[in-house]
Amino acid sequence: MKAAFWNINMGKTSPQNRINTFQKWCADMKPDLLLLEEVSETLRDRMETLTGMQKLDYVNTLDKNGNPTTKQLWALQKAGQPFQARALRFPGLEQKRLLLKVTSPSKVTSKTGIPGNAFELWVIHANASAAGGAAATKAVNDHLNSTAGKGAIVGGDFNYAIASAGGNAIHPHSWQTKAGQVQLKFTQWNKVAGSTQGPNDNLHIEKSGTVIYQQVQPHNIIDYVMKGANRNAVAQNNCIGVTPAPENMWIDILREFDHCPVVYDIT
Repeated sequence: MKAAFWNINMGKTSPQNRINTFQKWCADMKPDLLLLEEVSETLRDRMETLTGMQKLDYVNTLDKNGNPTTKQLWALQKAGQPFQARALRFPGLEQKRLLLKVTSPSKVTSKTGIPGNAFELWVIHANASAAGGAAATKAVNDHLNSTAGKGAIVGGDFNYAIASAGGNAIHPHSWQTKAGQVQLKFTQWNKVAGSTQGPNDNLHIEKSGTVIYQQVQPHNIIDYVMKGANRNAVAQNNCIGVTPAPENMWIDILREFDHCPVVYDIT
């Protein structure tokens, strides 16, 4: 089962190129499950059209001070899949904001490839502070290391560097397939206007002649998946692309977003 997580920070007033890039990526990747963070409520009636997928559920998030926002978490599925989702508080996470929990029936046919056996998957968007990210990651680790959490998967924006997240965290892949270059070096970045850059292996850009008209300043790997002992999560290329090609799609993501998608095969 292919599950994708992405902090898209997108609304109806976002640049059209950002919306187009997101729509093209969804059409190319065709995940079984798509879990999104920072979706503006202004897109609530357009998400199924933009993604080509079926809505499971969404929930408004709170800011780091516990105040309401217009940003939402979303869970969508490929049409015909057997998932369900609802908004819940995550076990042991001492904050008011709700997360989304996705489940599937324990009995499913082998044809679907959907894992059963008390399957649960959570999409998380940790509070935007160092303390919030550390608390979220600790709560996730505590749950995954418990008997109840052995069959669980938690993914999304942890706001906490993967190097400090512990052994339950699975490093995501880039668009590349070449040996030694498959792991993403960052999943979140800032941009500085007024400068240019071309091909750069540290940014997973190899295309000759490519220029990005804002300098990308990489930060940590903070978007990833954490798994319980009874689940497998294998990182997949985060862009596969037919139109455009994978590297072109990756370059468009760098231009239009400040987080990238992370994709996993979950069993």
